[in-house]
Order: sequence, then structure tokens, then C-alpha cells
Amino acid sequence: LSLALRALQYVALNRSLGPLLVIIVEMFGDILSFVGLYAFILLGFANGFYVLFSADAASPSYGAIVETQLLWLLGNIDFDFFGSLADAPVLLNTAYAFFWVYTSLSVFVMLNLLIAIFNSTYERVAVESEA
Repeated sequence: LSLALRALQYVALNRSLGPLLVIIVEMFGDILSFVGLYAFILLGFANGFYVLFSADAASPSYGAIVETQLLWLLGNIDFDFFGSLADAPVLLNTAYAFFWVYTSLSVFVMLNLLIAIFNSTYERVAVESEA
């Protein structure tokens, strides 16, 4: 690890690789701020799902709801998760609406936001490296 960090110091001196290293470091900072924003969305929808499932005695725990939401982002969508709401059609339809809004917001809007943040960081560092 020490040798790799020392090698990065020498890479930073290279005219073409140095700015790329700066871009990667800056993007890690962007990722941290993005994770904070995404946690707000994740936990907000987790609270909504928790309230929907609280009417059922066999409701999943809060941790299981958050875990399921994160698995949805990876494409592991299991609609059996909503099976305990089958007796209440209004709650089931509301849960499906929450699911589609959360999935659309997370996959489309937040992913495009992350790409835009990375793009602006790349442009800013590229301009600074030319100056």
C-alpha cells in the first residue's frame, strides 16, 4: 500500500496522468455528497414503505425494507415482497406506486445527476490543469 501511494505521487507529476489523478480524487468527494443526497431519498421511501407495511402483523423490519430497496437498484426485483399487502388492495396499489416512483427516481434521475456531477468535475479540473 505504501509503495502504491508513493507511485501515485510520481504519477501526479506526469503532465498527462496528473490531471486524471486529480479528477479521480475530486470525484470521490462528489460521490460522498451524492451518497448523502441519495440516503435522504432512500430513507424517505423506506419510511413510506414501513408505514404501508405497519398495518400487517408480519411486516418486514426497517432494515429488510432498506435492503430490498438497495437490491431493486441492482435489478433484483421481487414482487413477492408486496405479498403481505394482497388483502388490502389500496395499500398494495400504493406500494406499487411507491415502488415505481422510487425506482424511476433512483435509476433515471439520480444516475443522470451523478453523471452530470462527474462531467462538471471533469470539465472544472481540465480547465484548471490547462491554466
